[in-house]
Amino acid sequence: MRVRQVLLLLLIVPTAWAAESLEFWVSPAGSDQAAGTRARPFATLERARDAVRQKRASVSGGAVVRLLPGVHVRSGSFELTAEDGGSAAAPVVYRAEGEVVLRAGTSVPASAFRPVTDPRVVARLDPAAKGRVLELDLKPLGLRNARRFPEIFVGGGGLID
Repeated sequence: MRVRQVLLLLLIVPTAWAAESLEFWVSPAGSDQAAGTRARPFATLERARDAVRQKRASVSGGAVVRLLPGVHVRSGSFELTAEDGGSAAAPVVYRAEGEVVLRAGTSVPASAFRPVTDPRVVARLDPAAKGRVLELDLKPLGLRNARRFPEIFVGGGGLID
């Protein structure tokens, strides 16, 4: 009986080692200097992705990045490449734990909008819209790389595709 138990244990242990996987946690209240554990989560997806990239060479299993509940504010795109996908036997998975919101962009306060005063623009507006169209200066909001909007309004207020 003891021989069977030892033999069974010898068969199970290598399988457990082969299935070793990574787990990292990300929280809106985390820190990228933290360990990436549930108790000490990272703050950003980028830090978790980089931790997975760094540690995957030392484990044979996959990886799970768990996003804790809350609003995760993004300042740009989150880029994943082929190296971030893992494999069929050892996938890399990003998973929300509870209600997770990824928010990107810039919040614009209503007070930043002003009535349009440029006479050339006002002259092109439908009479019913005059005095009701607002404009927004993006520069004070730190949005300096915005492209110019196309001239889409024509004489009768219609749109051009």
